[in-house]
Parts: sequence; C-alpha cells; structure tokens
Amino acid sequence: MPTDEQFRRSFERCEIPNDAFHHRDHLRLAWIYILESGPETAAIRVGQSIRRYAEHNGVGRRYHETLSRVWVRILGLAIAETPEAASFEDLLAARPHLLDKTLPLKHYSPAHLWSDAACEAWLEPDVRAFPG
Repeated sequence: MPTDEQFRRSFERCEIPNDAFHHRDHLRLAWIYILESGPETAAIRVGQSIRRYAEHNGVGRRYHETLSRVWVRILGLAIAETPEAASFEDLLAARPHLLDKTLPLKHYSPAHLWSDAACEAWLEPDVRAFPG
C-alpha cells in the first residue's frame, strides 16, 4: 500500500486509473488534505483535485461539488471525534460507517442532493444540519 504522500502525488498526477479510484480513495484523499491543511482548505483542495482528475479521465461532468464537500465535512468531524486515529486505517476501524456511501442522505433528500444545483455548487442540507 502506498504511503499517504505517494497516494496523494499519484492522484494529483492523474496516475491512478479512473476505474481504480473508489469511495475509500476519495475518503483517503480528504483525510490527507485535512491533515495537511485543515477542513476548510481541504474542501477546496479536494474539489480542485477531483475536478482535474475527472477532466483528465474524460468524466468531468460527473464531478459533484456538494457531495465532495459533504464527505470532507463528514470526514473532518470523524477525525475530530477520533483523535487517537494515527492513520487512515485507524480512522476507518474506529468509524466504519464512513464506508457507507449513503451517509449523506441522512442530511439531504435525494432530490436535493442529486439536483443540478448541488452538482454545480455547495448546497446546505435540507433534512438535517451537520453538527458543529
């Protein structure tokens, strides 16, 4: 398994094949960026990196701004609540619910989350606000 630094560099250089970048990898990228620059800057960095990666792979229209930011927010909360997690794997072991891709639907209705507006820009939750 590559180190976090190796993984980040490979992703940013678009060296990871599109069919090999999954939900867990999205979370790992967010983990790395949050640790490097804090949640607010990480949300921007994740968006920029994933947009560039999607465009490189010819799937730029699949980028979803709200969903990307939601996962940075969820992961940031999990990191704050799990200070003993020394690695991404430690965090997942302590917070396995992070692997549930439907987690954002606790905060968003499907119609709101999958709207064109949510794909293009950040939308606040319409079901339940995020803590903190």
